[in-house]
Amino acid sequence: ARLSPRHTWLIRYPIAILIGFGSGIAIPNVLRANIFEQTRGTIAPFAEIAAGTLSGWGIFEAVLMVVGVICTLTYFFFAVEHRGPVKWLSKVGIAFLMIGFGSAFGNTVMGRVALLIQRVDFLLSDWLHIIP
Repeated sequence: ARLSPRHTWLIRYPIAILIGFGSGIAIPNVLRANIFEQTRGTIAPFAEIAAGTLSGWGIFEAVLMVVGVICTLTYFFFAVEHRGPVKWLSKVGIAFLMIGFGSAFGNTVMGRVALLIQRVDFLLSDWLHIIP
C-alpha cells in the first residue's frame, strides 16, 4: 500500500493495531512496576508500625521518608503556583533531592575509587612484585 499513492491510507490500520496492542500490554505493567510498587514501598513501614514491630528510630525513618516523598512530589507539582506553604514544601523537597543525588554521586565516586585502589594494589603486588 505504501507504493501506491491511491492506497497509502491503508497503512494506518496495521500501525494503529500495533500501537493499540502494545499500549494495552505495556501500560498496566508500567503502572504496576513504577507507581503501585513504589507507593507500596513508601507505605510498607507503616504496616510494621501498626503491627508494633518497628522501633522508635524506625518510626522516625518512616515518617521522614513520607515527608520527603510528599515534599519532593510537591516540588514537581506545577498546577499550583509555589506560594506560601507550597513554596516551603517545595524548598524542603529540593533539599531532599539534593541529599539523594549527592548520596548517589558519592556512592558512585566511592565505588570507582575502591576499584582504582584494587587495581593499583594488583599492579604493585601481583604484577610488579614491588609490595610483598
